[in-house]
Amino acid sequence: NPGENIASQAVDLSQHSEPVKVVFSGRFGDRKGVLDLVKAFDAAVFEVPVELYLFGDGEVERVKAAVAQSKKKDLIHVSGWLQHDEYIKRLPEFDLLVLPSYAERFSMSLVEALGMGLPVISTFVGGTAEVVEDGVCGLLCNPGDIQAIARALEKIVNNKELRMQMGLAGWNRARSNFSPDVVLNKLERVYENSAYCL
Repeated sequence: NPGENIASQAVDLSQHSEPVKVVFSGRFGDRKGVLDLVKAFDAAVFEVPVELYLFGDGEVERVKAAVAQSKKKDLIHVSGWLQHDEYIKRLPEFDLLVLPSYAERFSMSLVEALGMGLPVISTFVGGTAEVVEDGVCGLLCNPGDIQAIARALEKIVNNKELRMQMGLAGWNRARSNFSPDVVLNKLERVYENSAYCL
């Protein structure tokens, strides 16, 4: 899928002040792993001020109830679904996107975050490893591994230089692999090769 919202230049994470802002955007429920994220955020040990922003629809009350039980509940903000245009406008405000899914085909939210220059944390499911180069532009964990997600959060949140490095690498990856021109060229080659097989 083409990344229609890849920025002309990566967001300058060096200019972001604290708190570090972590974002999740997706349907609230078990499949996207949002409750795992709340638990991992609760378990993580942060050395800098940090806040978690959850945008989504679905099981909103269940997520709010889980947040209410968190010892970091004052640092977690639960909001309703944002219209896509508004979400894209707001995405550069954040420092890191987390999507701890149990199932994905090809996650456009990961492409959008990388395309802005944000590092990401996600899971080894579906096509995520095709989007995220583990250890380069983000970190991938096994789905449901709350401790691994917590350690990944600690690693990126506590290290601004790493966030900046991964963010820039992600932007370059999105631009070179998922921009509309690149995807169109790949599709044209697929059709051309298919024609030769007929």
